[in-house]
Amino acid sequence: MGSQGSGAVIATNSIGVFILTAEHVCRKMDKKIVQIFGNILIPQKIRKKKKIRIKKKMHVHTFMGDKSIADIVAMDEELDACILFAKRLSVKPLKRYYGELDVGEKYYNIASPLGSAETKFVPLLEGRFLGNYNRFTTSFSIPAAPGSSGSPIIDGRGRLVGVLHSVIRGFHHVTFASDITLLNRFIDDNITDYYDSWHRNMLELTRPKTN
Repeated sequence: MGSQGSGAVIATNSIGVFILTAEHVCRKMDKKIVQIFGNILIPQKIRKKKKIRIKKKMHVHTFMGDKSIADIVAMDEELDACILFAKRLSVKPLKRYYGELDVGEKYYNIASPLGSAETKFVPLLEGRFLGNYNRFTTSFSIPAAPGSSGSPIIDGRGRLVGVLHSVIRGFHHVTFASDITLLNRFIDDNITDYYDSWHRNMLELTRPKTN
């Protein structure tokens, strides 16, 4: 079983990179597992097994073809945003935009709709900012399809202005993204928490043991 989405590196540290994607990309595997091992598969077949082991892994593939397995750092369902952390990857992070978006302004999207991205090939799409849909969501006229979820929306200077997460069914040229103000707050809070926790754990592991 598997699912696919897009994402972008938004920060780095000495051992890896932080990747931003959509929250439903991070939880989709959980839903599939519940669906398949809950009511759809024949229950008798499951009950005959003494043990059922389910391994969940988030595989990350970069533009240059490098691969890693990522851990989930944080998820926000209302914002539909998720932060992953992948070790041993070296990718330059996107800069972030702090401010208001202009209605009618052109913005760009780097995504893998329908799994169309390959090593050193990723579609670059464009559209206009349509305005705020609600408190958590902004809207763009950027075309999207399954696989686009979690992809970054950037301005003409390459700064992150949103994360694409959904589209109007039957009309894939009106899409929705996470609000950039709330998104920046979500990123800053959780990256700091994760790094501090990691640093504390490393200090504990390397602290001299006492009897």
